[in-house]
Amino acid sequence: MSFINKDSSGQEASTTTIIAAGSKHVGKFSGSGNYIVYGEVEGDCDISGHLTLEDSAIWKGTIQAEDLVIAGSAEGDVIAKSKIKVTDTARVKGNLTGSIIEVAEGAAIQGGINIQVDASVRELPRIATSFAPGEKKS
Repeated sequence: MSFINKDSSGQEASTTTIIAAGSKHVGKFSGSGNYIVYGEVEGDCDISGHLTLEDSAIWKGTIQAEDLVIAGSAEGDVIAKSKIKVTDTARVKGNLTGSIIEVAEGAAIQGGINIQVDASVRELPRIATSFAPGEKKS
């Protein structure tokens, strides 16, 4: 389902595509505009626009978009040209790559976080969260 938004002059501003709860999309797709996912997607995407995975959403595949909000479940790498916002209800199994990555307390991420700076990507150093008995903390 798509909706066309119009600006104050009546010109087409953007299109919003919704994948409803209870529906499932299988396959690769690309497009422009805004996408809101409440249902399930299996496949890769390349979106020129904003993508929101609502808390009921399940995505299995690589996601590429201008910017993203993840409140649901994503299994696969997530790449944003700009910002990724991961909410407290999100469950991500894969690497996050973007210029700005915001992670809320309570979000679960199993993968790396890569900050993209001036067309290059640098991986943040891993932080040890446990120590062996007798090991000194430095």
